[in-house]
Amino acid sequence: MLTNQHRFVARMINYAERTDYKKHMCGVCHALGDDYGYLSRLITNHEIILLNMLTEAQCEAQSADVMRRCPLNPRLQVKTNQTVSSRFAAAIAVMLVNTSVEDDLRDGKGLQLPTRLLKTMTSRLVNRAHQTLSALAFDTGKLLSLQDEQSHAEAQHTNPLRPSMESSATIFAMTGNLAGQPHNQPALATVGAQYGAYLYLLDALKDYAEDYHTGQYNPLLSYAQITDRALILQQDGVEWLKQEFTTILTQMRDNLAQIRLYHYQSALETMLIDPIQRILTRLNPLTDGIHYARVSNHDIWQSLLLMSDKKSTGKDVDEFFSDEDDVDHPTKDKRRNRRRKDRDNCCDAGDGVGMCIWFPTDLLYCIDMDCDGVPNCMDTDAGCTGVDGCEMGGCDGMDCGGADCST
Repeated sequence: MLTNQHRFVARMINYAERTDYKKHMCGVCHALGDDYGYLSRLITNHEIILLNMLTEAQCEAQSADVMRRCPLNPRLQVKTNQTVSSRFAAAIAVMLVNTSVEDDLRDGKGLQLPTRLLKTMTSRLVNRAHQTLSALAFDTGKLLSLQDEQSHAEAQHTNPLRPSMESSATIFAMTGNLAGQPHNQPALATVGAQYGAYLYLLDALKDYAEDYHTGQYNPLLSYAQITDRALILQQDGVEWLKQEFTTILTQMRDNLAQIRLYHYQSALETMLIDPIQRILTRLNPLTDGIHYARVSNHDIWQSLLLMSDKKSTGKDVDEFFSDEDDVDHPTKDKRRNRRRKDRDNCCDAGDGVGMCIWFPTDLLYCIDMDCDGVPNCMDTDAGCTGVDGCEMGGCDGMDCGGADCST
């Protein structure tokens, strides 16, 4: 499903790029629905949208937009890309979700009954996805063996990033083949490997406290320190993460420059580079590790009674993963642009009073007297309505004073 990562990335790119991103999001959603059923749309996520967009970006001829009815709002028609790119991304999504479910079953995370039911559903879908990928000449071996290789690497204390890096490299390299750009494949494989490493380390950082308490493997647990008030990822662990993320960022930048993209280059570079840079920006100033607060029953009751204001010392994990930054949210942009447009469309109603008029429906007209974006809407069925003789709606064939309202 769409996650905080999706929402954060959507805030990093500009309005035009968000429009392209949304088209590829809708493309994946419809490809999932068409090939795997309505409920499969729930597995639409940022990484799969990125994969869809990366494949299309390498195609010299841009695909035509296909208008489809939105499943969440059937009254709405949305732009989609309905190409091999979206079908490939949808099939990869199914394969990865199946791997994730198998991982949860092995680790015993969450309630087993819902997980087993989900496994039953994905088992049917993964066979169909395997057929789709095989028809595209994609070797699914790395994806099917990912969980076994991951478990083996963790048990043998070898590089735990390697299985994720290899499977992600295979997926990214395939986009060059699908787009008819085989010369891009070496650089794509490196970018994919580094992206896989980034996702693995990000999950390790987010799941650090949970994995500590459940006894699951996490490469950061060797840097754990426990106190009365917090579980701490010590500074040595932070330094290791900084080194790993710096390597990932350098490799990503160097190899992205070698990939020939015909479309969406700026958006893709932003989506691949900026999240890693953001993590490094937040890791660099740390000198006392990251604190995962321990909460007792007493603390819970105090919080419920609004009596507790205690905070753990050092950099708290909630603050670390907060999305409060300098990036504008698209909703804020929409409001700001709408108000700016309304101001630009204002006419002078006399005595220097601004007035914005628009028609959101057939039966209402709206007046914003001070152009602050807050309209007062009224029914036009009452007949001819106007200001200084200006016709404003519902007045066809009626005399409104003959005033010139062209301005």
